[in-house]
Order: sequence, then C-alpha cells, then structure tokens
Amino acid sequence: MPDLFDRFRARLRGFLTDVDDLDRSDLIFVLAGRRDRKVHGARLFGDGWAPRLVMSTTNPQYIARVLTREVPEDVLPSDRTRSTLRELASQPYPERSERKLSLACLDEEGWSVLPTSPTPFGTLTEMRALSAWLQEHPAVRSVLLVSEGIHLKRLRLCCRRLVPPDRSVRLVAAPMESGDDTALGGPPPTEGIRDMVVESCKYLLYSVLLILE
Repeated sequence: MPDLFDRFRARLRGFLTDVDDLDRSDLIFVLAGRRDRKVHGARLFGDGWAPRLVMSTTNPQYIARVLTREVPEDVLPSDRTRSTLRELASQPYPERSERKLSLACLDEEGWSVLPTSPTPFGTLTEMRALSAWLQEHPAVRSVLLVSEGIHLKRLRLCCRRLVPPDRSVRLVAAPMESGDDTALGGPPPTEGIRDMVVESCKYLLYSVLLILE
C-alpha cells in the first residue's frame, strides 16, 4: 500500500509540475506566496536571466529585504535604487489588515510599486495584472514566470487565456529553499499530498473560470 500511495503522489506531482527550460527573457514575473519564489526570482534577476523583475506582493518591504539580500549591488541600476531598497527594507512590515496586492517592479529605470485591481481569486488577479503590465510594455516579448512547481499546470491555463498571444512565457519552478533562506522569514514551501490535492481542485476550478473569461 505505501508503494501505491507513493506512485500516486509522484504521478500527481508530475501532472501538476508543468515546467519549462530556462532561457534568457525580457522579464521575470514572480507570483505572490512563499519565500522560495521570491528568493529564486531575485537570484534569477541577479544572475542576468532578464533585465526586468516584477514581483506580485502585499508586502513591498519584504520584497526590498529579499532584493537587498539576494541581488548583488552592482546589478542594481543606480545608487538611488540601492538606497531606496535599503531604506524600504529597514522599515516595519505593514499590518495585515493594511496589505493590498501590488506589483513591485525593478528595472533599469529603478524601483516602483504599482497597485492592482483585486478579484476573489488571487492568482487570477495576479495574471490579469501581468497581462495589463505587458500591454503597457510592448517591448517586453518574453517572460519567465516563477511559482511553486505544483502550481505551474494551473498557471499554464491562465497564460493561455490571459497573456497576450504575441508574448512567450516560460514557467519556472522555484526550487525547495536552501537552509539559509529561513533568515528572511515567511512560511517555507510545502508539496505534501494535501497541497497537491488542493492544487488539483484549484486546477479544475480555474479550468471552468477561464472558460467564462
């Protein structure tokens, strides 16, 4: 029986983890959620996989903390940007009741935080925000989209329906955290059977919701 359960879990994880190969792109977009996504997105930016980074978040101060820790200073576009990020990273986090989903953006022009239009479904809000951002930035033709591995099948659905068809998207699975990522705080990633069953239900729900888009 344990072998049967393990095979089921492996098959389910394989179905949900719809990952692409890395390739240099115009933008790294990181979905809100656990710290491993943010750390991996920041490291990809620091390693030069894309010249622009956008993170969906309710806590820009936390994003600034990740960036000042994970991105080499010589990669940041200017002294002003470095100073802005350090100052923001030192500020206390907003109260949970005050947090609103926004896009934290870093590129050659510097740092900015853009509000989003919330909906009852967080991932749909984020993907609609990405779509709107891409429409406002026609020069951005390719995207690395970062999330948990088991979320990627659902994100593929969203991309097909919501991302402008003339843009290419590669789905990137954030690896399980390295030991020192706990210094950043926030919940660690999990991919247990309960997480995968919940994600499978979300996949079915989004399959219906996106038909109605």
